[in-house]
Amino acid sequence: MRKIILLLLLVQFISCKEEPRKGESAACAGGAVPALALGINRETNILTSNYWVIEFYVAQGENFEPKKVNRGKWYKFNKDGTFQSGHWEVPGCSGTWRLDYSTQYPMFIVDSYNDAEDWAWHMQGVTEDNSEMSLVGAQGYSNYADLVKAINLLTPPTKKQFGDE
Repeated sequence: MRKIILLLLLVQFISCKEEPRKGESAACAGGAVPALALGINRETNILTSNYWVIEFYVAQGENFEPKKVNRGKWYKFNKDGTFQSGHWEVPGCSGTWRLDYSTQYPMFIVDSYNDAEDWAWHMQGVTEDNSEMSLVGAQGYSNYADLVKAINLLTPPTKKQFGDE
């Protein structure tokens, strides 16, 4: 009897498939770690202010061409450890994020419900007014050694304001 119950539980577990959250595409049907409130610190205050938008993205190696399309990608980080993202005017996947101080530079880890967008970034420089940030991809992630200049905007970006129409 125990074997039958165990088998039924195993079949139910295997057959469970994550569904996309309301308003998100099927690409957003992956998993993310549970959100954790991030407390009050300098990096949380910087990241949770307005929208962070990729203005320039320089990828290393053979993946350069596909990654040029990241211009206009944006994130809205929330203090509860969740985020929303998008590309230009199109909403993207949500997920969770967290901070890691175990490396030379503070690192934030983005765990998207689109597993192809799970990235980690070292915050290597932030302007004095917190309007621009330079990021370097962290080892162990698909964005390793990629370089980004991100800017802080009050709203999600549009192609028109960047001259990319």
